[in-house]
Amino acid sequence: MIEKGTRKTTYIPYPEDLEYADTVYYDKESGSFYVTYEDKEGEANLLEYGKEFSFHTYSLKFPYMEAKFKGNLLYIVAQEEHKKGIGGYVGVFDIHSKKMLYQFDLPEEQVKVQDFVMVDIK
Repeated sequence: MIEKGTRKTTYIPYPEDLEYADTVYYDKESGSFYVTYEDKEGEANLLEYGKEFSFHTYSLKFPYMEAKFKGNLLYIVAQEEHKKGIGGYVGVFDIHSKKMLYQFDLPEEQVKVQDFVMVDIK
């Protein structure tokens, strides 16, 4: 973190189980930063940096490939290689409660999911 004006640098540690940090989101409502990351077991985790940059980690108990934030929701997509008929999963989580709101399966395809985009339909 670099302080505006003084340019003083403060290093904020990542959790020890972090394998790959992915998406960062700032929630104006709470003043918290959220970082999604994959742990060494391939599971999704949410890192919440509050005011004064104190942090808490939350295991979401969901496989991880990629994540995107949209408002107070976190969407995580993961591939499935071993279940017939299922190509992957999408889990939707509330960033404040850290609870999964719902999950749905992606159909098995010849080509695996590599990315996804969130769109508003109005």
